[in-house]
Amino acid sequence: MRPKSWDNSKSTGVAVSLVIWAVGALLLAGVAPYLAHYAWGWRSSPSKPEALMMNSEWPAVTYYRLRNVRVIDGDTLEADIDLPMRVTLRQESIRCVDYDAWESSKRRRSVNVTDEEVVKGKAATEALKSLIASGQLLVQLEEDDRDVYGRVLARLFVARNNDLLSVADWMETNNHTRKETPDGY
Repeated sequence: MRPKSWDNSKSTGVAVSLVIWAVGALLLAGVAPYLAHYAWGWRSSPSKPEALMMNSEWPAVTYYRLRNVRVIDGDTLEADIDLPMRVTLRQESIRCVDYDAWESSKRRRSVNVTDEEVVKGKAATEALKSLIASGQLLVQLEEDDRDVYGRVLARLFVARNNDLLSVADWMETNNHTRKETPDGY
């Protein structure tokens, strides 16, 4: 009796080899752009924004791009955080950990807020908006922690003209910060 084609061990070996080769090619095709972009520093497309921006002149930490930024007050904002591998944390509330801006409203009952402070707080909010508009906003995440209100804790930086400006330093230099931090921060 003549052997059937499906009984032929040679054709089974060839089929398995083809499947292994195809799976390997698909894996390589999926990993190659990541390796080219992040591990080797190549840009696959100059028109696409980078999710992770670093400059050899900046301190050796990881900075993530913020998009769709909405300033809530002088030290709190809401934004999308672009992480590597096309992961985006959407509409995260972010609290700046390295400074405390004046309160921009009297909503907080745990702190005695004067009318004078509200004026300073609104000025701090507007100042932060104008600073953010002057360049690309980046964030350095403060470990994997959140504050008592569920906000992401982070340090903010503005990248402009190949420079990295600390938002905290700028806010303090322009007198938009408190010297004392109220309880609960």
